[in-house]
Amino acid sequence: MKRIIHYSFVIGLLLFLTLLFKIDYREMLRVLGGMQYHFIFLGLLLTAFELIFKTMKLQKVVSLMSPISFWDSMKVYLIGLPYGAVTPGKVGDVVKLYTLHEKTGLARTDCVALGLVERLLEMIALVFLAGIGVFILIGHLTEKQFISLLASVVLMFLGMLVILNQRLVHTLLKPVFYLIVPKDKQDKPREFFYQFYSGIEQLTRHKRDMALSLFYCVLGWLAGSIRTFYFALGLGIVGFSFVQCLFLIPLVTVIELMPISVLGVGTRDYALITLFSLIGIPHAVLQEQAVSLSMLMLVVGGIPPALIGYGIALKEHIRWKDVQSMQNGDGETDRK
Repeated sequence: MKRIIHYSFVIGLLLFLTLLFKIDYREMLRVLGGMQYHFIFLGLLLTAFELIFKTMKLQKVVSLMSPISFWDSMKVYLIGLPYGAVTPGKVGDVVKLYTLHEKTGLARTDCVALGLVERLLEMIALVFLAGIGVFILIGHLTEKQFISLLASVVLMFLGMLVILNQRLVHTLLKPVFYLIVPKDKQDKPREFFYQFYSGIEQLTRHKRDMALSLFYCVLGWLAGSIRTFYFALGLGIVGFSFVQCLFLIPLVTVIELMPISVLGVGTRDYALITLFSLIGIPHAVLQEQAVSLSMLMLVVGGIPPALIGYGIALKEHIRWKDVQSMQNGDGETDRK
């Protein structure tokens, strides 16, 4: 299974390579050459707002178990970005949890519980916005397409709720657990399971704080969507309204987050091409505009915060073997 995850990025790479044979490079250079840089700069500013909202969300969630400053929360969030960006298996989450353990001294199970709740809040907010996006596409979709998209969004939302239900997860995993885990090695994962859900219960008990954290998640995703809107304006893409961008870019992000690509290469491009085609952007330059926008989303919106995160990771002396120790559950790490 790990090997499949490690090489799943090949799917995104193949998608991107097939796209390279289809686009008109002269047209793409014309689109990029006519870029209006004041819109690109406004989009870059929105990256800062997105970072602030997501840091506030992380601080609020972590503070339910341990006090943590805004700046330490920002460091934890940023450190996870470069590792999450270049690994399809979402190793960035593991690095973030390791850094959180170092900053707060919380037990590994508590850090994992915090990480899961934070990720679920992010995904609930994203799926909520994507669900609105599905309804915005009414009139652009066939009935079958609409039902398929809506069903996918609802299933994702229900899946996230299932994860939070200890009894249901225990019932579903119990037969598999006894089938694949040797009897003499069952104590440790069983103990981790109950400690983990004890942390989940402790967090979800604070409903008002969870609601506020979810609100910060929504603001963070909306800031990212507005950034994309300004990038689209900067490239001269017409027919892509502000409201459409707010709620349709989350649909693209859901696809981009699938663990079949590195940096969203390939998956984001095809998602944007499909979206532009649905909303009626002129087909003559559709692919070139979509790929240009995808490049800006990566180079201007994604890489700068990831580079800052990598710089912080170096300054904090993050060692990969320590991260692996936490990932493999080898007890508390001791970094010198």
